[in-house]
Amino acid sequence: MTRKYSHVLAPSLIVAAGILVATFVAVHAGESMGWVLAGPLLLAFAVVGADALDARLHGQSGGASAAALIVAAAILLASVIVMLREPELVKTLVTTLGATGWVALLRPQQQRSSCARI
Repeated sequence: MTRKYSHVLAPSLIVAAGILVATFVAVHAGESMGWVLAGPLLLAFAVVGADALDARLHGQSGGASAAALIVAAAILLASVIVMLREPELVKTLVTTLGATGWVALLRPQQQRSSCARI
């Protein structure tokens, strides 16, 4: 991979690593409620961190977007709901929720003009 494209893949690689680590933690957590929730929490941090890095790489402010924060909150809320009912299902839910985390990283290549400027 050339240096020109390596920085473009960094946010996606962060989310991919977050999915792997979160799944590993959720699988090996056992029945401990705190450890079961640690996996989705790591995944939420990975999504927000990857979005903040992606924003910085595109020359925007370093903060995470509202979409990434909403996805992270949805990951945590869904994990808590499933954990309270059946903690064993969190390990299968983490991979599905991690795939939705990539949606927050999708940004348009060009800034869209508002209707007032047309």
